[in-house]
Amino acid sequence: MPRHRDMRPGQLKELTPYVYVLNILDDGADFSVRFMGSAIVQSIGADYTNAKISDSADHPSAWRADVYREVMARKGPMITAVDLGDFEREFTKTECILLPLANEAGQLAMIICAAAQY
Repeated sequence: MPRHRDMRPGQLKELTPYVYVLNILDDGADFSVRFMGSAIVQSIGADYTNAKISDSADHPSAWRADVYREVMARKGPMITAVDLGDFEREFTKTECILLPLANEAGQLAMIICAAAQY
């Protein structure tokens, strides 16, 4: 599992609009959005930077926390392909790769996701 320090934002520069980063809270009991790229904000119609998943537990996208927990359980990459119906954009399809990132101690700390419409 790569460490957070191994990720160089400058290397992701061109991908930044298509990336979001999640902090893992309480061993996966919750997640907070650390960063949400501009293309993702545009595709879903809202910016969730700094939001916690638990803040929107009744939102139709709350199922996504289960996907994040699956990434944690695998401790490896996961690919998803879904529509954005939970954001009232059911005709927008996205493909995502989710990657777990470790902290300095090697413990799972973040998930980085690159998402693209198809």
